[in-house]
Amino acid sequence: NPVNFLLSKLCESAKHWNSFVSHCIINNADWNGGSNFVSQVKKGASALAPQPQKPPRSPVTLDHLNALITFLDPNDPRDKAIKAAALCAFWGCCRLGELLPLSNSSFDPAINVTRGTSIEFAPSTVLRGSECVTLRIPWTKTSRDLGADLTICRPPSLSPAAALKAHLECTLEAPPHLLLFSYRSSDGTFIPLTKSDFLGRCTAIWSHLRLQLVNGHSFRIGGATELLLGGIPPLIVAAIGRWKSLAFCRERESPHIISHHFRSLLIIIFPFLLSVS
Repeated sequence: NPVNFLLSKLCESAKHWNSFVSHCIINNADWNGGSNFVSQVKKGASALAPQPQKPPRSPVTLDHLNALITFLDPNDPRDKAIKAAALCAFWGCCRLGELLPLSNSSFDPAINVTRGTSIEFAPSTVLRGSECVTLRIPWTKTSRDLGADLTICRPPSLSPAAALKAHLECTLEAPPHLLLFSYRSSDGTFIPLTKSDFLGRCTAIWSHLRLQLVNGHSFRIGGATELLLGGIPPLIVAAIGRWKSLAFCRERESPHIISHHFRSLLIIIFPFLLSVS
């Protein structure tokens, strides 16, 4: 259909709108963005844009993570698995479904990361005194069965590498086909940590401390938010979280983050604007 083809090309071009505007400004090129034709194209692209189906979800914060670290039992195998999964999900900007099955019966080695996956630990070249962990997950929502390699680095106080090491050390005898975040029960058998069990334990701690209750996807949102607030460029955060665009950084969800990075852009490209503001 020629009309649909034209509309698809218009939408594709709209994605690069900001880049084109910047190009014209930097190169002092003529800008015809105010023409009637361009205005109509922008209106059409806006009308075709998908509307959000759900309201913005609240993120897991550092307060949530610190509460978990404080109240999880460091000697309990289940709590060790929960700590490792929480820190990997947060700093790796993961969907919980990429790390944990919904239930015991829904565990699938082709989708859920197993004990036999490739895991490497190495000193961080960016964060002094920190260690990074790189692990292979077999499936993601976007890449499907192509999977992805996660490289997760954070400060020692909330280190996913240290938490994962502690979990692996107490599950050395776990068969490689089991879930990575399986833990040994009191009778010696290994039990996979499910999404519902994980969230149940987290919610119990947060409720006790009267912290805002959040859902599983909030780990992914919270990790991205904290990385951005720490000065990590949005494109790097997008790569960490395997986003294909910067749509995760919507202004209506994180106005302070957008403001911070937009000001940084102005400092680089438009210093004369800031000097007169």
